[in-house]
Amino acid sequence: MRAILLKTILVFWIFSTSLQQTCDEEEGVSCPTLYNCIEGVCVHKPLFPLSTLEIFGSILVVIISGVANAGGLGGGAILTPILIVFFKYKLIECIMIAYVLVFAGSFCNFLMVFRDRQPNGKLVIDYDMAVIVLPLLSMGTIIGVKINKLLPEILSFAVVLSLLIYLLQKVARKAKQLFIKENEAKAAEAHLISLNIRKEVRAESVSYTHLTLPTIYSV
Repeated sequence: MRAILLKTILVFWIFSTSLQQTCDEEEGVSCPTLYNCIEGVCVHKPLFPLSTLEIFGSILVVIISGVANAGGLGGGAILTPILIVFFKYKLIECIMIAYVLVFAGSFCNFLMVFRDRQPNGKLVIDYDMAVIVLPLLSMGTIIGVKINKLLPEILSFAVVLSLLIYLLQKVARKAKQLFIKENEAKAAEAHLISLNIRKEVRAESVSYTHLTLPTIYSV
């Protein structure tokens, strides 16, 4: 719990630094990192050229998007904090960018598997289920966007952060369970192999004894 609390405070501190909107170079009031002071207003720098922080963030986005798409997840809840921490965008901007990233990853996955079939001949994608789920998903998305516009930005950020912490805990527990199961399966397989080797050795020793005893007696 202490680690989660410290991470929450850290992320809120990073978020609070991005709330600064005004600047005054004469009075020494500067803008946060990746922001430029233009006519007394802090404006985010253009995307190019990329800074060192943005390059590292881009690498993380590629890795996390790949892992999330490979596991069947969109990864939007994880991409949003990365965009906040490494690219210093506001929460609303990060959410909109995450929408584009999740859509691009999902669309590429669809193009790769929409013709694949299961061993029984059925398509991998269950289009009947998609017909039922997609209208509900669209409705929930519309409602969520409307609520997001009405809620204060800090409250939306708190919701996203709480969801991220919950997902991280859930994924960590699932990964631990899978790791334990894999180790148990490997241990059981190694035990069976050792038993089989012992049986083969015993069988070879018995057969060797039967072959050598008549020779000894004949001598």
